[in-house]
Amino acid sequence: MLTETQLAEAANMLDVDVSELLTIDGSSNHDFSTNEIVKLLRNKPTLLKTPFILSKERSFFVDSPLNLIKEQF
Repeated sequence: MLTETQLAEAANMLDVDVSELLTIDGSSNHDFSTNEIVKLLRNKPTLLKTPFILSKERSFFVDSPLNLIKEQF
């Protein structure tokens, strides 16, 4: 389970807003603050959009296994 700080750092490394870590439709997210979103993700990790890769070199969402090959991971 990721902490709220780790979730915020993951969003930063992925260069996305924390709301983009949610698997629910983005139009529903506008009612939540960043703090509320990270608390929601911490308490309901099934809502976290996965998989994603976080590394010092680069971070990205993995859309398919081909994406990993393309990124040379």
